[in-house]
Amino acid sequence: MAHDLRSPLGAIIGMLELFRDDDLTAEEIRSLSAELELSLRHNVNIMENLLSWAKQQMSGLSVVKEELDPHGVAEEIIQAYKYDAKRKQLTLKNNISRELKASCRLRYVKTGHAKSGIQRH
Repeated sequence: MAHDLRSPLGAIIGMLELFRDDDLTAEEIRSLSAELELSLRHNVNIMENLLSWAKQQMSGLSVVKEELDPHGVAEEIIQAYKYDAKRKQLTLKNNISRELKASCRLRYVKTGHAKSGIQRH
């Protein structure tokens, strides 16, 4: 779980490092700011999911099953790691069909594989 919190924060740190680049145009700064906001929202979402899971585990409540949009989740992961990938000249692509739906007990997706794949390059 710690890795799942650290990874999005690492992506945010990567974006902030790009802000230090004196060669950024005003448009690039606006674009990076928007991406930074998306990454922060993604991190908040992960923390909310983890806190919800922890609360359910501690209180003994049963976890409610919910619909999951795998394509949307993959897009969130791509957004969270696209700057790390860009720095390593990698392209992240979502090949999951928009029509694919799934059910899960908690909307919590492990992003470690995406981060590990980027780090290896």
